[in-house]
Amino acid sequence: MARKQTDRNSEPETLWTKLFGHERNEQPIQIISKDDQETVRRYLLGHLTAERQQEVEQRLLTEDAFFEELEIGEDELIEEYLAGGLHDTEREGFEHYFLATPERQQNVRFAEVLRRYSPQRQIYWWNNQTYLRAAATVAIVIMLAGVLWFLRYRAAPTPTIATLTLTISNSDRAEGPQAAKTKREVDELRIVLLLPERSTPAPRYRVELMTEMRETRILKVVKQDARSVSVVIPAAQLSRGQAAIRLFAISSDGSEQRISGSYLFTVE
Repeated sequence: MARKQTDRNSEPETLWTKLFGHERNEQPIQIISKDDQETVRRYLLGHLTAERQQEVEQRLLTEDAFFEELEIGEDELIEEYLAGGLHDTEREGFEHYFLATPERQQNVRFAEVLRRYSPQRQIYWWNNQTYLRAAATVAIVIMLAGVLWFLRYRAAPTPTIATLTLTISNSDRAEGPQAAKTKREVDELRIVLLLPERSTPAPRYRVELMTEMRETRILKVVKQDARSVSVVIPAAQLSRGQAAIRLFAISSDGSEQRISGSYLFTVE
């Protein structure tokens, strides 16, 4: 389901406007095409091929406007889901793929509370008298502050984070005594890739994850030093079975060279 309009001024009312009656004073952003909007929507619902998903993830790392479109798309999908506006295929993708992360689950819970308690613009007591507007605004802010506190400190589960430290291997299967293992039931997997001995550190690295089904995804590098490169894999990108990580050194002129071997592990 494509977005009906691309003009930001004509989009559905956001959470910010529900609270304060006007949009935030933001700097103009780059216009995103309808094709990009549809691509982001399909990415969020898990409807892209592995190749197209890899392209989207690469753009998310390099294009600010594209990343902003991802955040807008998330809000829109949540609003449409709660309003019953998703068709069967989209609803299935939303419930089984989009809601795979605890953060998005919490955003949906918050949006449900807001829809339930936020007053509508048409209700009878919301008139032109200044004191009523001010009193209503203060009441809404206090109520939402309480809801946010409850969701953050009482309802939000503690994320489960697993950590693996991997050394490079010339094998192509995650087997044997050196095979590292982790559980699928985690919210986030952090992996430290130890660089080969006597290797020269590169200015930057590109990291690829290949699953047992031969799906390839780009992983974001969160830390690197002279001895290691660290990446994070969200739960939505973890699938059971053997997996391999390939590391590419990027020189100062932008050229890439793959480091021989792979980092192997198994998701149980």
